[in-house]
Amino acid sequence: MTVTLPGNEPLAAFGWRGEYYNNTTLSGGVAATRQDGPVLAFAWPSAPAAGVNADYFSVRWTMTLESAGGAYQFNTRHDDGARLYIDGALVLDTWWDQMPASYSVSRTLSAGAHQLKYDYYHTYAGAVAQLEIVAAGAPVATSTPAPAATNTPTPTAAAATPTATSVAPTPTAAAATSTPAPASTSTPTPTAAAATNTPAPAATSTPTATRTATPVPATSTPTAVAGGRNKLLQPFASDSPWNMPLGTSLSLVAANLPKTFMSVDEEPIILAPGAPLRSGYENGDWPASCRTSGATPLGQFPVPDGYVIPEPSGGFLPNYSGGVLLGDGRTIVEMQYGTRCASTGPLTMGIQRDRHDIYGSGLGYGIGGHGGSGLSGVAGSLRVWEVNGDAPIRHALKLNISAKFLSKSNGGYRWPAVVADTGYNQPGNFMEYVGTNPALRMGSLLVLPATVDINTLGLQTAMGRRLAWTLQNYGAYIVDSGPQTWTPHNWVIEYGVQQAMETRWGYGVDGGPMNSDSLILMSLLQVVDNNGPTSVGGGGARVQPLLPAISN
Repeated sequence: MTVTLPGNEPLAAFGWRGEYYNNTTLSGGVAATRQDGPVLAFAWPSAPAAGVNADYFSVRWTMTLESAGGAYQFNTRHDDGARLYIDGALVLDTWWDQMPASYSVSRTLSAGAHQLKYDYYHTYAGAVAQLEIVAAGAPVATSTPAPAATNTPTPTAAAATPTATSVAPTPTAAAATSTPAPASTSTPTPTAAAATNTPAPAATSTPTATRTATPVPATSTPTAVAGGRNKLLQPFASDSPWNMPLGTSLSLVAANLPKTFMSVDEEPIILAPGAPLRSGYENGDWPASCRTSGATPLGQFPVPDGYVIPEPSGGFLPNYSGGVLLGDGRTIVEMQYGTRCASTGPLTMGIQRDRHDIYGSGLGYGIGGHGGSGLSGVAGSLRVWEVNGDAPIRHALKLNISAKFLSKSNGGYRWPAVVADTGYNQPGNFMEYVGTNPALRMGSLLVLPATVDINTLGLQTAMGRRLAWTLQNYGAYIVDSGPQTWTPHNWVIEYGVQQAMETRWGYGVDGGPMNSDSLILMSLLQVVDNNGPTSVGGGGARVQPLLPAISN
C-alpha cells in the first residue's frame, strides 16, 4: 500500500500492513495479516487479532511513503520493544521489555517513495503499539480506533521505563527525577518513569566475584497498572521494610566502610505468572548448575521463553539468589543458585527456599533466597527497568559486605535478618566475622545521612546520584557477605542490570566512574541503630510518602 505525504499533509488512510506472529521473534508462520491504517494507535487488553496470542506475540508493519521531501518526526509509544526502519536503515531501536514508553526520532527525507518498516513485540499484560508521523510540523491523524468492534481500544497512559540503545531516538520529555541527567547520551529517555519498590533479600556464605556483563534476558516486566502500583514491578506492601521510607529521627552509627572496590551480586527475578509453564528442579549444586539428572522435581513454574541464566564459568561463583512468581500471581518461591541454560528449558536451583506473599511484607518465616541472612532474593534488588529509566528509585537497596567488616556481636545479625553466615563465630573460619563495629552486622540498614549534600560529593554519574538519593531516603540492607580475604562492597542487582548499564552508559554498576561514585557513597554510610520491627526505617515522620497500594 502506498501512502502519499506531500510536504505537511497528513497520511492517507489504510497505510500500514501488519503481519502478526505468535511469538516475540517475528519468526515462523504468519498468524494473521491485515491493513491497520495510517496511524498505529493500539492498546490491546486481549488478543490483537483472531488467531493471535494475547501475550508473547510480535508484529511487522510495512508501508510505502511518498514524500515531497523535508523533515519528518516519528513518534512512537510501545510496550514492549520496537524498531523503526526507513529504507532498510535502522533509525530507532528500543528492542527490550519495558512498560509503555514514548520515543521520537527525526529524519530528513528526499522527495519520492520511502519504505517504512516498524517491528514490534510484546510479552505479558496489556499491549501498547502506537506510531505517528509528523511532516513539517503537521501531525498525522491521531484518532484511535474504537475498542469494541476492532479489539483496539484507545490507548491508556502508563509510566515509561525504557532502556538504552545504540540508535538514539529523541525522547518526547524527560522523566521527572531529582537526579540530573548526563549532558550527552545515546539512551532514549522516557516520557515518565514509574517508581518501584522491591524488598531486600538475605545473604549467603558464597563469595561473589566480578565478571563481564551478562546478556539481558527476556524479562518479565508487564504493563503498569493505571492508578496504582504494579506488583510485578514494585512487589510487596507499601509498609514493607523494603518499601518503607526512612524516618526523621535516626540513631546513627558510622559504618566506617573503607574504599576497597565494588562488585555485584546478580539475582534471577522471574515475575511473569502468565508465562509458559516449565519444569523446575532442585539439584543441590554449588556452584550453580543446570543439572536435572537425579535432581528433585519441584513441579511447574511460569518462566518466559528466552529467559536464560547460564551456568557460571571461569572461577565466577555467583549466589544467583532470586525467586519465581507462581501462576496464582501471589506466591513467590525463593531460590538460591538458580539457573536456566535453555530458552525454553527447565528452571534449576541449588536450593529451594522460603515462600513469600507478593502482597505481604517481603519477610518470610524461614530462609529466603540469601542463605546468609535469610532475606528475600527478590526484594530490594536494583531492577533492569529501573536502570533503563530515570525516575527516583523508591525502595531500600541491598548490599553485600565482606566478613572482614561485619561484627559477630549479638549473633552476627540484626532485624530483619534471621541468621548470619555459617562460620561467622568460628575462629579461623574463612567466613568468620572479624569486624570491630558492633552495629555493623548482617541485616544492618545503612543510610546516607540527611546532612550530606549529594550535590557536593563530586559524583560523576546519573546512576550514582540516583543511588545516593535512594540511600538518603530509603537506605540499603546488608543481605550477604564474602570471606575475609574478599573485600569488595557488592550492589545486589537483578540479572541483566549489568548488560543494561553497559548498553546505556558504557560501564556496569561496579565499573568505570560508577566504581568511584559507589566507593564515595560506601565511605559515607551509617548504620540506623534504631531500625527494628516497631520502628521500621528508624523513628519519626517519614521523609517520603508511602508508595500507593498494589492495584493488580
